Amino acid sequence: MALELDERITRELRELYRSLVNAGKSLSGEQLAGYYSTFRSRFGTDRLKNLDGEALLDTMHNFGNRDSLVYWLEFKDDEEFPSPLFGSIAGGSAFKFGLFRRKETGRWTTGSPQNPQILACCIQRNLMTSTFKIFCQCCMRGKGSA
Repeated sequence: MALELDERITRELRELYRSLVNAGKSLSGEQLAGYYSTFRSRFGTDRLKNLDGEALLDTMHNFGNRDSLVYWLEFKDDEEFPSPLFGSIAGGSAFKFGLFRRKETGRWTTGSPQNPQILACCIQRNLMTSTFKIFCQCCMRGKGSA
């Protein structure tokens, strides 16, 4: 069962959308398609399935790499990809990503700000399903001292 909007509401929404596009406050369908394509070319499954080990971790989780997924999601804002137009996840702790490389030490870290854990990681690719698994173990000497 399809929900139908009153014609007045539909008309008002279309007018609002057009005014936002004309004022440069909204992206056109063509612009969105371009940005989606750019994002997929960098972080889509076709690209990621060809990466392993450190290259995969770096592409996904390294803030120091301006071509990483986490950098794009939190900081990227240029003609290539204006991420703030898609919403913002800026601020807060890097722990929100689950896994990150500490800028100060270069060590892979997980956990929480109250209980950071340094990791020794390796990547295993399941070629049959093209899925990735990150296997990590806490270094006993590093636990709690990320």
